[in-house]
Formats: sequence, C-alpha cells, structure tokens
Amino acid sequence: MVGGKPLGIPIAWINRRHVALDPVVPAPDLEFAGIAPLRELTRFTNGG
Repeated sequence: MVGGKPLGIPIAWINRRHVALDPVVPAPDLEFAGIAPLRELTRFTNGG
C-alpha cells in the first residue's frame, strides 16, 4: 500500500514508533514523532 502520494495528495505521517519506510514507499511530505507537534502547526492554520 502506498497511499495517496502517487495521486498528488499531500501526506503527513505520525510515526510514533520511528519505523523506517520501505524504499518502494513514497516519502511523506511531513513526518511527526507524535500528535503534540501538530498542535502548534494547526494553531496557525486555524487562526488560534
């Protein structure tokens, strides 16, 4: 399964276990170690 990346959909991956992607899987646009960093990112996009 390669997800939406080949379709041009931006991909963010929450990689809590720090798993390495298989080389045949397209790399995500953003990668986070957990949910916490998303709070800061969404704060700016939601006007908060």
